[in-house]
Amino acid sequence: MTATALKPQHQKFVSELLVDYNLTRAYKAAGYRVKSNTVAAINASRLLKNANVAAFLKTRQQKLADKFEVTQERVIREYARCAFLDVRKMFNENGTFKDMKDLGDDEAAAIAGFDVIELFDKEGKKEGELKKVKLVSKQSCLQDLARHLGLFGDEVTIRLTIAELRAMPLDEKKRLLRQLEENRNN
Repeated sequence: MTATALKPQHQKFVSELLVDYNLTRAYKAAGYRVKSNTVAAINASRLLKNANVAAFLKTRQQKLADKFEVTQERVIREYARCAFLDVRKMFNENGTFKDMKDLGDDEAAAIAGFDVIELFDKEGKKEGELKKVKLVSKQSCLQDLARHLGLFGDEVTIRLTIAELRAMPLDEKKRLLRQLEENRNN
């Protein structure tokens, strides 16, 4: 699907969707005027069912994946590195944290952040350093990896506030319930 086959507003929607996959935000950022976030979310979901929009999104996603060499194997490898990290490999035998250059690829991949705080005495002479390492969430990695591999089965989660649910037109509620029933039966 080429961009020229789509309306400019549809192209903008796809571009915005690729930022953070927030349907509501992408729909509004594309210039659609709506009365509520619920209506925006519903309309965005409908727009994604448009064959041309879906094809254009898939094309753009593939271009990004190719550009950054993102493959299923690479994603799964990164999930696995974080999910199965053995934190003991990050320390020397004397219990001190290894230098970053001495960490293996698996250990380095699991680091979400690293801070070094220099410690000084009262005269301003450097006494040492405090190193803080923040690891990615092992639980999140395990859950994402399991979900990616289909170990949890197909689950659909819809989150609506009571106000959003009340504001949703009855026909939309019925359509949503029918969709959920169809997905559960497939």
